[in-house]
Amino acid sequence: MNKRITALFMGLCLSLSCTSEIKAVPEEQRASLDPSATEIIDVSEKPEEPSEESMPKVTLYQDIEVSSADDLIRLARDCRLDTWSVDKRVVLTQDINVYDTEFTSIRTFGGYFDGQGHTIRGINGGDKKSFVGLFNTLRPTAVIADLNVEGVLKPEGASMVVGGITGDNYGTIENCSFAGTIKGKDYVGGIAGFNEAGGSIVGCRSYGKVTGVHYTGGICGENAGGIANCVNSCSVNTNVDDSRPTLTDLNPDSYRESLLYTLKGDEREKRSSDPFIKGTTDTGGIAGLSLGAVTGCTNEGTVGYEHVGYNTGGIAGRSSGYIEKCTNEGLIYGRKDVGGIVGQAEPYVQLDLTEDIIAQVSENINVLHDLIDTTLKDAGNSSDTITMRLNVVKSFADKALDDTNYLANNTVDFVNNAMSFANEAVDRIDFVLKELDKNGGVFDILSDAGSETQSSVKQLAKAVKDIKIEKYMSDADRELYKYAREQLELAPEDYEDAKEIAEKPYNIMFLDKELNESDSDFRKELENSDPVIEYPAESLDNVFPYDAEGNKLPWPQTRSVEDYQSIAGVGHFDGDTLVSNFPTDADKSTPWYPYLRDAIKKDKRVYNAAHQSGDGLKGEITEKIDEEYMSSHGGNERKDHGDGDDYSSQMVYYSETIADLLQKYNDDLTEQEREDLGSFAGYAGNAMSSLDAAGKGVREIISDLNGKSDLSLPYLSNDFHVRTNSLNSNMQGISDNLGFLNQEMGGSADTLIEDLSDVNNQFNKLMLIITDAIDGALDTDYTTVFEDNSDDVALTSVDGTVADSVNNARIEGDTDVSGIAGAMGIEYEFDLESDVTGISDTKLNPTYLTKCILRSNINRGYIRSEKSYCGGVTGMQEMGTVILCENYGKISSASGDYVGGIAGQSLSTIKNCSASSIESGRTYVGGIAGKGYEVYDCYAIPNIEEADDFIGAIAGDREDNSVFKNNYFYSYMGEFSGIDGASYAGKAEPLGYETLLQMEGVPEAFKTFTVSFTMDDQEIELVSLKYGEDILKEDFPVPELPEGYYLKWDQDGVWGISSNMEVRAEQCRLLTTIASERLRDNGQSVILADGSFKDGDVLSVESLVSLGLPVKNVTEHFLIKLPKDGELNHRLRFQPLKEQTVEIYVKVGNEWRKLDTEKYGDYELFDTSGNTVELIIASEQGRSRLLIIAAAAGGVVLLLILFVIIRKLTKRKKGGRHRLPEPT
Repeated sequence: MNKRITALFMGLCLSLSCTSEIKAVPEEQRASLDPSATEIIDVSEKPEEPSEESMPKVTLYQDIEVSSADDLIRLARDCRLDTWSVDKRVVLTQDINVYDTEFTSIRTFGGYFDGQGHTIRGINGGDKKSFVGLFNTLRPTAVIADLNVEGVLKPEGASMVVGGITGDNYGTIENCSFAGTIKGKDYVGGIAGFNEAGGSIVGCRSYGKVTGVHYTGGICGENAGGIANCVNSCSVNTNVDDSRPTLTDLNPDSYRESLLYTLKGDEREKRSSDPFIKGTTDTGGIAGLSLGAVTGCTNEGTVGYEHVGYNTGGIAGRSSGYIEKCTNEGLIYGRKDVGGIVGQAEPYVQLDLTEDIIAQVSENINVLHDLIDTTLKDAGNSSDTITMRLNVVKSFADKALDDTNYLANNTVDFVNNAMSFANEAVDRIDFVLKELDKNGGVFDILSDAGSETQSSVKQLAKAVKDIKIEKYMSDADRELYKYAREQLELAPEDYEDAKEIAEKPYNIMFLDKELNESDSDFRKELENSDPVIEYPAESLDNVFPYDAEGNKLPWPQTRSVEDYQSIAGVGHFDGDTLVSNFPTDADKSTPWYPYLRDAIKKDKRVYNAAHQSGDGLKGEITEKIDEEYMSSHGGNERKDHGDGDDYSSQMVYYSETIADLLQKYNDDLTEQEREDLGSFAGYAGNAMSSLDAAGKGVREIISDLNGKSDLSLPYLSNDFHVRTNSLNSNMQGISDNLGFLNQEMGGSADTLIEDLSDVNNQFNKLMLIITDAIDGALDTDYTTVFEDNSDDVALTSVDGTVADSVNNARIEGDTDVSGIAGAMGIEYEFDLESDVTGISDTKLNPTYLTKCILRSNINRGYIRSEKSYCGGVTGMQEMGTVILCENYGKISSASGDYVGGIAGQSLSTIKNCSASSIESGRTYVGGIAGKGYEVYDCYAIPNIEEADDFIGAIAGDREDNSVFKNNYFYSYMGEFSGIDGASYAGKAEPLGYETLLQMEGVPEAFKTFTVSFTMDDQEIELVSLKYGEDILKEDFPVPELPEGYYLKWDQDGVWGISSNMEVRAEQCRLLTTIASERLRDNGQSVILADGSFKDGDVLSVESLVSLGLPVKNVTEHFLIKLPKDGELNHRLRFQPLKEQTVEIYVKVGNEWRKLDTEKYGDYELFDTSGNTVELIIASEQGRSRLLIIAAAAGGVVLLLILFVIIRKLTKRKKGGRHRLPEPT
C-alpha cells in the first residue's frame, strides 16, 4: 500500500460523476473529530456529535444575564445537558476574570451568546485533554457574538481539537477575539480547533501564540466550513519543540515494521528516526488545512520556523477548497511547500466510485468497527490517551459507515435515472443529426439550393443582357424592365462585396484555428494525403495578423469572432515587418494550400450550420452577410424601393419582374432568346424546390421531437455531496489516528498489541479497496489518469481555487517556495520530501476530474528558497492552471535551480500572467517560468541578476512537447532572449518598452518600476520610478545604525531604470585606525590615524621638498590627507627612521609649531586638527654630533694651551740654576 493515504484522502473529494452537467459542490464537508462515548470512558470527555434533527426549532429566546464568574460557572453546569442552551440568549454584561475560580469551560452550547464587546479573562481549559476551549463544542444552532477571550490553553495528553473560543465549531462565531497562548498537538487554532462543514467564523481576530504539530492555524486548525473577514496577529508554530512523527511522516512498510517493534517490545532501539520526517505539517496563518472557504482574511503574524515544517502558508498550510480576497502581511518560514497564501494547493478531485466499491467499503468498515470495539474492551482503563485515541477511531468508523450506507442507497437510483436520461438524450441527438446530415437530408438540400440560386441569378443576368426585348415593350414596361435588369446586375456585386467584409473575421478566425491548433483539419488532411505533405512550417510560422497601420498583432487569446473584428488583415512577416499579404500567389500554387482553403471552407460551413437562426434556415455567417449587404451595400435603398426585405427576397423580386415581362413578350422573342430564358427558369425552379424541401424536412424533425415527452434531468442532492465529502474526511481521520497510536502504545499488554495489529491489518485491507479505485490518481503521468479541467473553468471555478489574493511579505523555505502557492499538486507519498512518484497495476479505471487553479493573485513580497523550485506565484506546478496572476517581488534561490517570475517549474498551464521582477538562481531561471510546459499570453520585464545556464526572459527552458504562444517581453539593450538564449516570434518575442505597454492585457503596474533598498537582506525602503528615471546616491535612504557602524551601498546611484532592481547596503563596522601605504623598512606604516573610518578609506602620505624651512636638520617633510569621517581632530602615530630621535612640527596657517608627542612603541603619538596636515620631522641626533665635535675641538685647544703653559714653566725653573753653555 505504497500510497500516502492521509494526504490523498484530504485532497480527494469522492464525488460520483455522471453524464449530465452538474455543478460541483465545494469540498467543504468534514466529519467531526468528536469521539463517541463508550461504557469504558467518562462520557463528559467526549461530547456527542450534534445533529440538526436533534435540535428543537428556536422561535423565542429566553434571556440570561452573566455578570460574574459565579454566573458563568452556573451556566457551564446547566449546559451539561446538550439541548438546555438551544433556546437561551446569554448576555455578558461586564468583563469577567475566571482565573483561580472553579470555572474550566462550557461543555456544549447551542444558543446565542452575546458578549457585548466584553472580555472573559483567565481561561485555562481545566484538566480537559481534548476538545478544549471556552466552549468545548458549539452546536449547529449556536451563535457566539462580540465576545473577547483571554487565557492560556495548554492541555496535556492527547491535546486534540483546541481553540480559544471553541474546540469544535458547528455553529457561528462572529466578531470575537482571543488573546493568549494555545498549545496542543493536532487541530489547534486561535479561535477554533476545528470548524465543521456547517460552521462559520466571521470577523474574528486572534493575538498571541499558537503552537501545534498537525493542522495548526491562527484562526482555525482545520476548516471544512467558512471563514470570512478574520485577522490573525498570532505567531503560529514559530518554535520547533513539538516535532513528533506521525503516520503522515512514514512510508507504509516502515510504519508497519516500526509498529510491530513498538507494540511487541522487540528490538525497540531498531525503531530509529529513519522512517520519520520530523516537523510540523499543515500550518497556516488562518487555517492549517482548509477544505471549505476562506474569504477576505488577513494574516499579520509570523508563521513557521526556518527550515522546519511542511505545507506552511500565510492563509492556509494546505487547501483544496476556496480561498478568495485574502492578504498575507506576515513572515512565512518552512522547509517544503511554503507559500504566501497557501503552502500546498491541492486539487479538488471528482472520483468515479461504483456502487460495488461503496458496498465493499461499507462491509469492511463494519469489520473495522467491531475490531475497534474488541480493542477498547481489552484496553480497559490502562491508558486514558490510548483509550481516547481508540474512541476517536471508532467515532470516525461509525460516521464512515453511515456515509457508505447513505451513498449505497442513493447511488443505485441516481445511476439508473442518469443512464436513462443519458441514453434518451443521446438517442434524440443522434436522430436529429442523422436526419439533418443524411444523404438527401436538410444540409444537402440547403447546399443544393444555394448553388441553384447563384446559378439562376447569373444565368438570368446573362440572358437579359443578351436579349434586346425592350424594343417590344411599352414605355412603362420598358422602364420597369430596365430597373429590374440594372439591379439584377448590381445587387450580386454588392452582395459579394458585403460577403467579403462580413466573412473576413470568420476567415481569419478559422485560419488561426487551422494554423495554430495541433489537431486541426488542415494538419490532419496533410498527414492523410497520399503522398504525405509535411506541414509547411517555414511558410506559415511567420504568418500573423496586422492592424490598419500594418503593425504585427498577436493571434487573439480566445476563439471568439468578436476578437477578430479589429484585425485589418493577415500577412507574412519578417520580424515585425509586413512582407506581403497572405495568401500570396506563390502560396496558392503550393500543394498544401488547397487543403488549407478547403479546411477553412469546411469550418465556416460547420459553424454556420451549428449557429442557426430560429427557423433553422439561416446561419450566423449568412445573417452577418445579409446585415452588411442591407446596411452598407444598397440593400436598404432597394428595400425602400419595395424590392424586398433582404438580398434573397430582392433577387426573387427582380427575377420574377423580369420573368413576368419576358413571359408577357415571349411571342416576340427569337428561338435563341427563348432557349437562354429556359435555362434560367430551370435553375430558378430547382432553387425554389430545394428551399421548400429543406423547410419541410426541418418541420418534420421538429414535429417528431415535439411528439416525445420532456427529458427530466436527474441530480444529486447537496446531502449526497456532503456525504461523499464526509466519507473522505472520516477515512482520513481513521488513518491519522491509527498513526498516532504508533507512538502511544509502547509497553502495552500483548493482548492489546494483537488487537491493534488486527485493527491495523483491517484498515490496510480497507485502504486497498479504496486505493484500487484511485490507483490511477497517483500515477506519475497525470495526463494518462486525470482529466484536468482546470483550464476550462479557470475563470469561474471555486473548487480547488485561490483567487484575488495578495502577498506583501517575505517568504522563505528550502524547496517549493512562492508568494502564492508553494506547490500545486497532490502529495500522496508518506515521504514528505518526495515530489512525484507513481503506482501502477491499476485494477479499475475511473475518471478523475481535477481542478487546481490560481487566479488573479498578486505577489509583491521577496521570495527566497535555499534549494530548487522558487516562483512568484508557485514554486512547483505539477497540475492545474495559473491565470491572470502577477508578480513584482524578487525571486531568489541561494543554491538551487528552477526559478521563475511566475513559476519555478511548470508541468501544466500558465496563461495571461505578468511578471516584472528580479530573479536569481543557479540554472533554469526565467521571467515567467524557470521551465515551462504550456505558457500563453504572458508578459515579462525580467531582471535576471544571477544564473549560470538555461536563462530566458520568458522561460529558462521548456518541457518536451511544450506549447508557447503570444508571450512578449522587454529587455533593455536585448540583454535577455526569450527561451534559453533564443527568441521566437509569437512565442517568446521581444518588444520595445512602449510597444509592450500598448499590448492588450499588460498590467498598469508595468508603467513603473521599483527600486528596493535592502540592508542585511531586509528591505528598508521601496521607491517607485518611471522608465528612465534616476536616483542619486545622496538621495538613498539613511536607516538608523548601531553606534560604530556605517552603511556601504553596492551602487553609486540608479541611472535610467528599465526594470525592477535592488540596491544593497552592507552594515559595516567603522575602522578605528587606518594605516598609510607608505612603509618603513620593517614593513610598518609610516603614519597611523585614529578616527571613524570606512572600509576603502585611504590615508595619503605625500613627501614634499624641504626648502626655506625655519627649522634646521629636517629629515622628512610630509603632506598628510585624512579621509573625511565627520571628526575635526584626529590622533596620529608617526614612526621615525630607525634609531632616530625627532621633533615634529605642524604647519598652522603660515606658522610652524612644535608638537607635544608621546612615545608609543616605535611610534610617536600626537593630536592634529583638520583633514589635511603638513608635518616636518627634525632630527635631534644631528645637533648632538655638532656639540660633540665642538666639545672635542675645544678640548684639543685646551690641551695645547696647557702644554704651552707647562712648557714655559719648565723653562723658568731651569733658568734659576747654573746653566751649561749651549753647544754650538
